[in-house]
Amino acid sequence: MKYYIFAPSMNKKEVGHYHQTEDVVFPIKLHEPPYSGRFTKGEFLDFNPEVQITLHKKAFLTDFIDGSPQGFGIFLNDKVKELLKGFHLPPHKYHPIKVMHKGEQIAGYYWLHFFVDLYQFIDREMSFYELIDQSTKEVSLNGKIESEGQMYQIFKKYGGDFRINIKYHFMSQMPKYDLFANNIHVGYKYMSEKLVDMIKEKQITGYDFVEAKNLFFEIEENE
Repeated sequence: MKYYIFAPSMNKKEVGHYHQTEDVVFPIKLHEPPYSGRFTKGEFLDFNPEVQITLHKKAFLTDFIDGSPQGFGIFLNDKVKELLKGFHLPPHKYHPIKVMHKGEQIAGYYWLHFFVDLYQFIDREMSFYELIDQSTKEVSLNGKIESEGQMYQIFKKYGGDFRINIKYHFMSQMPKYDLFANNIHVGYKYMSEKLVDMIKEKQITGYDFVEAKNLFFEIEENE
């Protein structure tokens, strides 16, 4: 199964202005206790936070909107929500949000919060990381993915000066999700080729896609 990394479009002909969002207001701090611990364990809010997005005055209104907090989901509209009903998603929840565009409130947008713990599906003997020195472009350190705490310390210590590449080898127990986020290398989100093809067919706007060549799955070829 082929996957793609997807990220907010930088094409000004499509989004008008990059970044689209001038301001994103969350009434809670997702990266701080008590919410940070809950999100990293896949828990969902039992209330709808009053999230408000204000688009840049030059931005176009698109189906996906950038500005969603890293690793905690995506912003999308009713059109995308309806399309996703036909695909296999991880545990998730939709929260209605307020989108302001040129002084008007636009209805029908959501924060889709979803989560999957990749650590439980990784073959740790075959998955590894490497640090690329930003100045020399050479591999300075590499090793196997041993634990969540280990990777957290590596990101904390080397994240500023090195590019961190990770090869993921998933066991056959990994569900064949069409959409999932990376809770190891936070910020990356993936879509299946099937979902990307449908997004292109339906002319869903706001995101770009690049093939993810660092994901490997232990699955039968005839599945």
